[in-house]
Formats: sequence, structure tokens, C-alpha cells
Amino acid sequence: MPSPSTMFAFPLFSTLLKAKFVGRLKFASAAKVDVGKYKIALPAGLAAADAPQPEFVTRAALDKLLAKPNPSVKGVAKAKFELGFANFNQQWKQLPSQNGPPQWQFTGGEVYFDATVSVHILDEYKPRDKDVSSVNRFRIIIQHELEHVLDDADLVRTFMPQEAVKENMIQRYFLQNQPMDNSMFEYFIRGPKLRDYLEPTWMQERNKRAGKRDSVDEYNRLMREMQKA
Repeated sequence: MPSPSTMFAFPLFSTLLKAKFVGRLKFASAAKVDVGKYKIALPAGLAAADAPQPEFVTRAALDKLLAKPNPSVKGVAKAKFELGFANFNQQWKQLPSQNGPPQWQFTGGEVYFDATVSVHILDEYKPRDKDVSSVNRFRIIIQHELEHVLDDADLVRTFMPQEAVKENMIQRYFLQNQPMDNSMFEYFIRGPKLRDYLEPTWMQERNKRAGKRDSVDEYNRLMREMQKA
């Protein structure tokens, strides 16, 4: 029979809770675009509350935001991936150790995947309310950028919670509640390395979806709409 100290140091897994991964879409600015005023058709699945007011920027500023500056690009949706805990101090328990550094154990609860989104559009396309063509061009651009925002919402709310549980580290420490040694805890959990570990999965899928949204055919279609606006 295990000694009482051993039983205390390594609680039965059945008494612990698994992680609940929750995606949250956040915004760099609280302002929302006036969907009704500009007759903006939101992409299916995106609520008006998730449609940010764009920041209007110069061409130089937009080029700086783009990974590869392109004079044909009129706007861009940016997103920053972060990871957080509902209550860090309660969700990670230090296990007593008679010899050597302590170990840590996840006790369950919500783990957050956050995407902080911002939309930027060239200032020359800021809508002038009495200019129908100006409003139409703005509508075409913002509707396209909101498709990227829809992707960002799905990435953190659906894709990442599904993909994260496939990772060996997540399975061991967040679903099976295996003890984690102190150096790993400081490096991955207190530090940013768990986010860095998961971010490539998010980024790869984001780039894949963005590539489809920004295909040559799609850009040509948008340019034709802009010319007719």
C-alpha cells in the first residue's frame, strides 16, 4: 500500500478535472462598424458585435502592417494569438516534494485561446456619407476584411480547441493531469512558451484560410466591383 505522503503528492486522476478550452475573439478597439448605416452584408456566422470599426491608415502604414507590401491591397485584418487561464493560481497546484524542486499539477478549468483582432483600411477609402461611390467602395473593402475576421473567430472558438487536444503536451498535462516538473512549469506555463508551442498551429491555419480569401480570382472580383462602385 502506498505511503500517505505518496498518496498526497500524487492525487488520483479521477479527483481532478480536465481542461476546458475556450476561444475568445477580442478587439484592439471597442468601436464597431455601423453595419446598418453602410448596409454591410456580414458573412454568415459573424455577428455585428464581432464587426470592428476599421482604423484608416496611410499607404506607408498599411505596407508596414502587411507581411509583403502590395500596392493593390486596400485593407488588412490583423490578429494576435494569446493564451490565458481563468484563475492561474487556483488551476495550478504545487505538489509537495521531500527532495528537490517541486512539481506542479493542473487541477482543471478554463484555458483561453484569444485572438485580438484589428482591421486597417487605406484612408482614401474612408466613406464620405454623401458620396455614394465612396460608401460603396468602403462597403466592398470592409465586407472582404470581415471575412477574415470570421475566420479568426472560428480559429479560436472551434479550430484551436479541437487541435490542441491532439498535442502530446496538452494530453499529458491538461487532460491526464500528469505532474509537471518545476523547470518545465516555469518555462512553459509561467512563461510564454506554451503559447509559442501552440501558435504555429494557429498561424499555419490562419495563413491557409487567408490564402483562399485573398486568391487572385477573389482579388480580381473585388477590383471589378470597385471599378463599378
